[in-house]
Amino acid sequence: MRKSEKLIPCPFCGGKGLTKEEHSFSDVQSDDDHHYFWVECKDCGARTKITHFKSERYGKICTKEIFKAIREVTEAWNKRV
Repeated sequence: MRKSEKLIPCPFCGGKGLTKEEHSFSDVQSDDDHHYFWVECKDCGARTKITHFKSERYGKICTKEIFKAIREVTEAWNKRV
């Protein structure tokens, strides 16, 4: 994420927005890991949509996809009114 893409304050309470990330690892039936990203207000809990992508279980995590997901949730957060 570029420095110019900082998160603006929460549109509901003025609190600080935080980029959140969660990983769901594959089970025996799937060879994919799932990665989830969203922005959430530290104070009131308001949040953006969740952006999701899959990567291969034992492959390299695609940093291009991570940055794309972070950019998407940052833009979604900053466009809220």
